[in-house]
Amino acid sequence: MCTGLELLLGAVSGAGAIAGAAGRSSDAALQAEVARGNKRISETTAQTQEVLAELPAIDARLQETRIREQVRQTIGSETADYAAANIDPSSGAPLILAGVTAAQGEVDVGLVRAQGALGRAQGRAEAASSYAAAASSGFQVAAAETEKSNALVSGIFGAGTAFLSPLGRIGGFGGLGGGAATVRPAAASAYGINSSPNPYVLR
Repeated sequence: MCTGLELLLGAVSGAGAIAGAAGRSSDAALQAEVARGNKRISETTAQTQEVLAELPAIDARLQETRIREQVRQTIGSETADYAAANIDPSSGAPLILAGVTAAQGEVDVGLVRAQGALGRAQGRAEAASSYAAAASSGFQVAAAETEKSNALVSGIFGAGTAFLSPLGRIGGFGGLGGGAATVRPAAASAYGINSSPNPYVLR
């Protein structure tokens, strides 16, 4: 038989289930918001790193221009000195020295280019890592949103189960009438004779 106390306890249990689900949903919502913020930060960081990754290559091109200008000026100055000394700069030692100067300039240019490429690659790698962190935060957002929805659904089902469980114990609603009638033998008289014409009466 379902009593008022059982219904009250079921209602309290259902309210507790809803409250617990609301708490879990709130926690999941907070986790989703934190992950969403982390995702935005990682994306902004990655975009900044992409821009900064180009700076070493730009600087390398500027250095390359300066080196080539320095080589040109050095060879020109040496040629002028040889000419002033009545030495033919197009042959012999002057020509060899000019070739050495030009070769050294190309070595310096190659080193500068390599450094620029390495700096750019490192910057790109850092940007890729930040994009990966943003993607991870995106997955955390999705997981937290799913947990939030699941918590609400489970709370509603839990509350319904807690409240309806006492009602399920009512057998054909017979318990609402205070129980089924029972058939009992009639009480015997003092002389051993049944005082009722019907040996069994409803009580």
